[in-house]
Amino acid sequence: MAYVFYNPNPDGQFVGDCVVRAISKLFNYSWERAYSEVVLQGHSIQDRMIAHLEDIVDSEAKNEYERKKAAELISQLQNMR
Repeated sequence: MAYVFYNPNPDGQFVGDCVVRAISKLFNYSWERAYSEVVLQGHSIQDRMIAHLEDIVDSEAKNEYERKKAAELISQLQNMR
């Protein structure tokens, strides 16, 4: 099998979107569709990640300072949505 150049990035970029380019190639998606799929998956797992972080904080935080810092981080993650 010979090397075949493939770069569907609309800006011709080669850095920062390798996962999107790989999904585009693998599933024969446009770059835009592959990017959208990645973003949708990210949003769907973010809620589960935040809930998991909250569980970890509840069980692992050793003192009030750690709980407060963890709560601030979780709040920042929730605000990123």
